Amino acid sequence: MNVSRVSILIVADDSTVREALFIGMQKRKYHCQTASSMDNARFMLTARHFDLILCELKLMDGSGLELCQRIRQTRPQTVVLILSEPVAHRYEAEALQSGAAAFLLKPIECSQLDKVIRRVLALTGSE
Repeated sequence: MNVSRVSILIVADDSTVREALFIGMQKRKYHCQTASSMDNARFMLTARHFDLILCELKLMDGSGLELCQRIRQTRPQTVVLILSEPVAHRYEAEALQSGAAAFLLKPIECSQLDKVIRRVLALTGSE
């Protein structure tokens, strides 16, 4: 898989999480952009295609599950990963039903995230 061709949108309202994920994925040669809100992510999704969306479960202006459902309806080929605090693990089944390829718990090491991204992209044929 040529990861430099994989485009990722990281959606997180926490700037520390957003920046850490951005830096970690950039170091692994993914092409990344970030969005700080659901509205910002929706705008970015109208402007360009992303292979993968990494989205926090809870956003200040909405739910990552809602964003996942919208993405699955409008861009079914786009892979969505939901990232959540461990206390919110009860939303895992709902996230997967909403079309997320995986439900990941924070904190997550970038090396582990990279493995998940490679696995889900290989399974969906998006590599």
